Amino acid sequence: MKIIRCDQPQFNNLFSDFFHLMKEQPHDYMPSFTKWSNDNLLSRDHQFEDKSFLLLDNDIVVCAFLGTVEIKPDKTKILSYYGNSTVCFFSSINNRKYNTGINKIVKNELNTLLDLVDQNIKYRDYLVDGAIDSVTNTLLSKGASHDLIFISTINLMRDLSVIRSDIRKSYKSLINWGDKNLKIEIFDHNNITQRNIQKFRELHIQESGRETRTLDNWLIQYDMIKNNEAFLVMGYLEDALVSAGFFNHSPTVCNYGSSASNRGLFDKPLFHGIMWKAILHAKSIGCNDFEVGERHFQNKNNSHFSQKELDISYFKAGFSGEVKVYLDVNNIH
Repeated sequence: MKIIRCDQPQFNNLFSDFFHLMKEQPHDYMPSFTKWSNDNLLSRDHQFEDKSFLLLDNDIVVCAFLGTVEIKPDKTKILSYYGNSTVCFFSSINNRKYNTGINKIVKNELNTLLDLVDQNIKYRDYLVDGAIDSVTNTLLSKGASHDLIFISTINLMRDLSVIRSDIRKSYKSLINWGDKNLKIEIFDHNNITQRNIQKFRELHIQESGRETRTLDNWLIQYDMIKNNEAFLVMGYLEDALVSAGFFNHSPTVCNYGSSASNRGLFDKPLFHGIMWKAILHAKSIGCNDFEVGERHFQNKNNSHFSQKELDISYFKAGFSGEVKVYLDVNNIH
């Protein structure tokens, strides 16, 4: 076996080919999304040293580790992936002896990286086939903490009538209102323009009361759409843009990214119709799953969620009949 580092010229093409064959294809690790995350944190004086690598056997990728040493403004170093969670993807080879060799190499690489970050980590395990991976096993054995993450998800492989039947009953009339009263347009790699992104940005600034991101960061979102890694849904009421949603996607998973709506019209269901159009579009382009967002359940163990976070979680869950579970592994104590 041999290791290909991220600074070697063949890395990007090899990873892209491997990624498109994987069972799980999280949108967070698409190239444009990584660039967006990187730019977002660079503007806040974060620095990154990419430590990603591929493990090859007979020139075939059998493992992909994506991770960076993130240096915060206070000089704290953590293992992340441009601010998102570090991840390790494994091929689906079922050979115990063979996998033991892969896991040993990955463990040695991981231990080297942990020495660089003082045991501070952000790692996500997608629990493929319901099992933790070898990285999670290593980190937990070292005393890392962990949290279960619940994601409201729509299975787009089902018939459209079944998908609609899972939507919260009270939402159906609100979706119908959007269909009748809003002019809803979808912009993807075929028809997106920078003017569309600019109008979304203007609405976001108007409703936020301030500019939260740089213009360059918004233009990266435009690039994401041009690269067929995202799409934009915009809703007009009497020729005025009143609501918009940005949805990024891999070949198999679509994700609700961000949105903005006219607060002065919150008595009207502006976003329900836009979300439904996004779900329909994601299904039409071949995505298997639509991740609506993180699902928060209030109890004595997670009372740190604010009422706003709980309300947003409840709103998103109204579109979804299923919940996926991921495992986030955090700092080693």
